[in-house]
Amino acid sequence: MIRHLCLVFFLTIATTLCFAQNGHIKYAVNITSEHPMAKLLSVGTEVEVAFKPTHTRLEASTAAQSNFVRITVSHKSGVGVVLAKTMNDKKAMRVSNKEKNELLKSFDQITRNPIKKVAVEKVIKGYTCQKVLIRDAVSKTDYIAYVTPEIKPTADPFLKQIYDYLGGMPLKVLVRNSEATIQLTASMVSVKEPPAKLFKLSIPSDFKLVTVEDLKRIAAIR
Repeated sequence: MIRHLCLVFFLTIATTLCFAQNGHIKYAVNITSEHPMAKLLSVGTEVEVAFKPTHTRLEASTAAQSNFVRITVSHKSGVGVVLAKTMNDKKAMRVSNKEKNELLKSFDQITRNPIKKVAVEKVIKGYTCQKVLIRDAVSKTDYIAYVTPEIKPTADPFLKQIYDYLGGMPLKVLVRNSEATIQLTASMVSVKEPPAKLFKLSIPSDFKLVTVEDLKRIAAIR
């Protein structure tokens, strides 16, 4: 159950990655489920996206960053770093340009689902958003998003493709299936250039460096 929640959670993050020239966006997360961990995961859980033409940073964290996954990518070199902390377990992974491109190809499945625009508008953080509906037949997951065309992606061709698919930048997303309902709502939106310190590609000394294959083996054991 918890593994499935994580899968849906990061799939949600993937569908919300639409970037403008510069920006810093935070999403408050709420999870509703019969699973006992749902309430714990909802307390202080946040998704943070920081972006500029040269770099992108994405982080999902629980209260006080007791657990987090952080992805930082350089668009110039095409490489990135993933940091993951779960309680006292700290792991890091370097992502090559090839691995990044393979991951992006998997996201292409998302844009193959038909999208339905609804004549419903909502103002979120000062931006007028339109409601859109998506149904993923494979996972039997429904997505409801409120997107604004006022924030346009310009730095990354792939992210522009996501923007074009949704028709705007999502400021609220609801993901619902038989096991859980996950809601992300923008709590902060800024189009100013984020500070350079957010885009460090270095690996802290207390993080253990692992490979993609290592993570696959860990997932298989758990």
